[in-house]
Amino acid sequence: MVILDLNGRRISVDKAALVAARDEAALRAASSSQLRDLSLVLDAAIGGRPVALHRNEVRSLRKLAADVGIDELIEAMREE
Repeated sequence: MVILDLNGRRISVDKAALVAARDEAALRAASSSQLRDLSLVLDAAIGGRPVALHRNEVRSLRKLAADVGIDELIEAMREE
Protein backbone atom coordinates (compact mmCIF):
# COMPACT_ATOMS: atom_id res chain seq x y z
CA MET A 1 0.00 0.00 0.00
CA VAL A 2 1.07 3.54 -0.77
CA ILE A 3 -0.09 6.60 1.16
CA LEU A 4 -1.15 9.69 -0.77
CA ASP A 5 -2.09 13.04 0.71
CA LEU A 6 -5.02 14.49 -1.21
CA ASN A 7 -5.82 18.02 -0.14
CA GLY A 8 -4.82 17.25 3.45
CA ARG A 9 -6.51 13.83 3.63
CA ARG A 10 -4.39 10.71 3.54
CA ILE A 11 -5.56 7.67 1.60
CA SER A 12 -4.05 4.22 1.14
CA VAL A 13 -3.88 2.92 -2.41
CA ASP A 14 -2.62 -0.40 -3.72
CA LYS A 15 0.80 -0.02 -5.31
CA ALA A 16 -0.31 -1.80 -8.51
CA ALA A 17 -3.11 0.74 -9.02
CA LEU A 18 -0.65 3.61 -8.67
CA VAL A 19 1.82 1.97 -11.03
CA ALA A 20 -0.96 1.67 -13.63
CA ALA A 21 -1.92 5.33 -13.12
CA ARG A 22 1.71 6.47 -13.31
CA ASP A 23 2.32 4.51 -16.49
CA GLU A 24 -0.81 5.89 -18.14
CA ALA A 25 0.04 9.44 -17.07
CA ALA A 26 3.54 9.00 -18.52
CA LEU A 27 2.06 7.77 -21.81
CA ARG A 28 -0.13 10.88 -22.00
CA ALA A 29 2.59 13.27 -20.79
CA ALA A 30 3.41 14.50 -24.30
CA SER A 31 -0.03 16.07 -24.56
CA SER A 32 -0.25 17.51 -21.05
CA SER A 33 2.28 19.01 -18.67
CA GLN A 34 -0.13 18.28 -15.79
CA LEU A 35 -0.01 14.58 -16.60
CA ARG A 36 3.78 14.74 -16.85
CA ASP A 37 3.92 16.30 -13.38
CA LEU A 38 1.44 13.74 -12.07
CA SER A 39 3.54 10.85 -13.39
CA LEU A 40 6.59 12.23 -11.58
CA VAL A 41 4.71 12.69 -8.30
CA LEU A 42 3.23 9.18 -8.50
CA ASP A 43 6.68 7.77 -9.25
CA ALA A 44 7.98 9.40 -6.06
CA ALA A 45 5.07 7.95 -4.06
CA ILE A 46 5.64 4.48 -5.48
CA GLY A 47 9.30 4.81 -4.54
CA GLY A 48 8.31 5.31 -0.92
CA ARG A 49 8.58 9.08 -0.61
CA PRO A 50 5.70 10.86 1.11
CA VAL A 51 3.86 13.05 -1.37
CA ALA A 52 1.04 15.55 -1.19
CA LEU A 53 -0.91 16.11 -4.36
CA HIS A 54 -1.99 19.62 -5.24
CA ARG A 55 -5.57 20.32 -6.25
CA ASN A 56 -4.82 20.20 -9.99
CA GLU A 57 -2.92 16.91 -9.57
CA VAL A 58 -5.87 15.41 -7.65
CA ARG A 59 -8.20 16.51 -10.45
CA SER A 60 -5.90 15.01 -13.10
CA LEU A 61 -5.58 11.76 -11.16
CA ARG A 62 -9.37 11.47 -10.79
CA LYS A 63 -9.90 12.01 -14.50
CA LEU A 64 -7.12 9.61 -15.45
CA ALA A 65 -8.45 6.89 -13.12
CA ALA A 66 -11.95 7.30 -14.56
CA ASP A 67 -10.73 7.31 -18.18
CA VAL A 68 -8.62 4.19 -17.72
CA GLY A 69 -10.96 2.42 -15.28
CA ILE A 70 -8.67 2.00 -12.27
CA ASP A 71 -11.54 1.06 -9.96
CA GLU A 72 -9.55 0.79 -6.73
CA LEU A 73 -8.15 4.26 -7.18
CA ILE A 74 -11.56 5.66 -8.10
CA GLU A 75 -13.07 4.16 -4.95
CA ALA A 76 -10.27 5.39 -2.68
CA MET A 77 -10.56 8.91 -4.05
CA ARG A 78 -14.37 8.90 -3.87
CA GLU A 79 -14.13 8.96 -0.09
CA GLU A 80 -12.05 12.14 -0.29
